[in-house]
Amino acid sequence: MTQPDTGTSWIDGGFGDTDNRFYARGGLAAALIRDNRGLATSIAPYSAGSPPTPNWSPFAADGQLRADLFAMVRSGGQWVPNPNPNNQGFWLIGAFEDRGGPERRPNVRHDDAMVLQSIFPFDSDLTQVGMTIQFNGVQMLSPLLRRLRMNLPLTDQAGNNIVEQPGTPYVVSRPVDDTEPDYQLILLFARQKASGYIYTAEGYSLVRLDDIGNYRRDKTASDSPNLGFTVLPDPYHVDIDPTDPTSGVLVPALYSEWIGGDGWTQIGGAPVWLGPPPVATDGASAGDVTLVVETPVGGGASLTYTVQHQAPGAAWATVAGATATPGTPSAGETSFALTGVPTGTQQFQVVAEGANGAKQVSQYSNTVTVT
Repeated sequence: MTQPDTGTSWIDGGFGDTDNRFYARGGLAAALIRDNRGLATSIAPYSAGSPPTPNWSPFAADGQLRADLFAMVRSGGQWVPNPNPNNQGFWLIGAFEDRGGPERRPNVRHDDAMVLQSIFPFDSDLTQVGMTIQFNGVQMLSPLLRRLRMNLPLTDQAGNNIVEQPGTPYVVSRPVDDTEPDYQLILLFARQKASGYIYTAEGYSLVRLDDIGNYRRDKTASDSPNLGFTVLPDPYHVDIDPTDPTSGVLVPALYSEWIGGDGWTQIGGAPVWLGPPPVATDGASAGDVTLVVETPVGGGASLTYTVQHQAPGAAWATVAGATATPGTPSAGETSFALTGVPTGTQQFQVVAEGANGAKQVSQYSNTVTVT
């Protein structure tokens, strides 16, 4: 790469640019758990196909948290089964101790090859990479946490919930025979900024209980143990190859992370129209118009456009037939071939939408008489 002749300053070069919206601590945290039932409950981001199709996300299409995640919901102060028949069957762990929130412990080991000619490693290979998750839920009167402390399943073989109903007298016992139920965990974190919440979600498709900490009950202790889980590969958890995101090739994934929320959308910003107003020209055929505008900047790697027209005194309406051609008639410009525009005097504007869903409207174009 050619070395530039001149450089820049620390400030102009952006070497001091920081953004506390990328800072992640505190805020809100939640842990959701359900049984793993193989293909019927895989939380994989994508499913096989050509091309692969989106499969599951803890977020709705608008980037907000889903409202159908829980098997049990609180209504009028009582905990009742979720009436939504399509609920995702997750149970909310509930409150954590102040310093007992979800802790993820990566386990990375390596082996260094040493040679006589150097005191530094000659080569190094990873020999183990793993992940464990621990948290301390303090709501130990919850039937859910009683079952987790005993390492019991949450559903029967048919997938029906068997967690006891709060408010109903019950007994639950730890069998002498060993049980090793497979669970799925979703860890959710939220941090509020001026522009809205930033949500992060971590999905662990197959985990097994591997640690139950000590617990006691006194004036200050909550009688709750620290619960630990080992993350294992789930054959049904696949995602698009992160080393080649455009390939469409699915690869096995140990876990996945999602990021969304209004606060996150605003970080990417909306497309910015820097140039002059769009220029409209009547076309050769009836209802045809050519619109040229300087291509906006920002908003992500790809932009989508909507062209709107307006007759004097009328409301803005979308032009159904609008084909965008970037780089025409010259570099840095985008032309739109419009068809089906109503005849008469019309004015136009372009709505640019970024990859993050943020939108920005251009200036108005000149008026043109459409023939």
